[in-house]
Amino acid sequence: MLAYGGATHVSRWAADQVYDLSAWPKPPQITHGSDGMVEMTLGLSILRVAGVPAGHAVERQVRQAEG
Repeated sequence: MLAYGGATHVSRWAADQVYDLSAWPKPPQITHGSDGMVEMTLGLSILRVAGVPAGHAVERQVRQAEG
């Protein structure tokens, strides 16, 4: 689980990785860069994931708290 308020950089995307953002109070804004970098941000929190294949819906790999 990634803490809210922090900055995390994942240097290598993996298809089976789950990004647990259940500590974040809302869903993040997700930006896909042309270089394969995906940034998920909310307030001052940021999760950067490198190497995401073009067209991949990384949103499917995000876990958030129900509610």
